[in-house]
Amino acid sequence: MTTHWYFATWSFDAQSHVLETDQFSATLEPKVARLLQFLLEHNGSVLSRDELVAAVWDGRAISDEAVRRAVCQLRQVLAHDGSERYLKTVRKQGYLPQFPIASSAAPAPRRRWLLIVGLCASFALALLFAIVWLFSHYRAESFW
Repeated sequence: MTTHWYFATWSFDAQSHVLETDQFSATLEPKVARLLQFLLEHNGSVLSRDELVAAVWDGRAISDEAVRRAVCQLRQVLAHDGSERYLKTVRKQGYLPQFPIASSAAPAPRRRWLLIVGLCASFALALLFAIVWLFSHYRAESFW
């Protein structure tokens, strides 16, 4: 079973429940994370409320509102990049997940960005120290 999913600009770790992009990160509630994983596993298929209840809530008797609330929470998190298009409601049938799935080998976009920023900051700091040292060393020798 896949534990890491990459779709559009998103990265989802099903074990830690972390959903992230370059600019945003959220830890999903367990039921919302299970819902997202089930939707990703059945991408492109219309899923009924009963199928969602069986998979995410283990078939327990729950209200329609509980399903709607979990879907709404997931949509709110995904809306940070204008992605309401990822999960469509199909009237009187259920929900249609439409995630543009990327390669599962893709690195998490946020971690790659942090690595680049860290390397640039380290280089800038080293350059600053070199300039300060050269300037102080040059002034000390020319003064005497």
